[in-house]
Amino acid sequence: MKGHKSTVWSFDFDASEQFLVSVSEDKELLIWMISEKQHKCCGRIITPHTRSIYSVSWSKKGNYIATGGGDNKIYVYEINWDSLFTEEGEFEYIVVAETENGHMNDVNCV
Repeated sequence: MKGHKSTVWSFDFDASEQFLVSVSEDKELLIWMISEKQHKCCGRIITPHTRSIYSVSWSKKGNYIATGGGDNKIYVYEINWDSLFTEEGEFEYIVVAETENGHMNDVNCV
């Protein structure tokens, strides 16, 4: 699966296990559609993180994805599923929660 521009640090599945989210040193979050025959990137978020994203967790209830990274920050995004399959490759989301300097060092797990 090609899509990130640098090292992939973490991934997680949605509740249906039909989609996967991955995060990387490139500070992007990619959502993939997964099936036995194909893996397709549905879209990306160029996140507000200023350093590598080390961890991602997809809520098993709702359309929420949390990320944590080398900038000591945690973000929670709400994904608009209706925008996932646009031709532009980016989809709509809102940051519903964030912590700035919530930790003194990298956030390695969310």
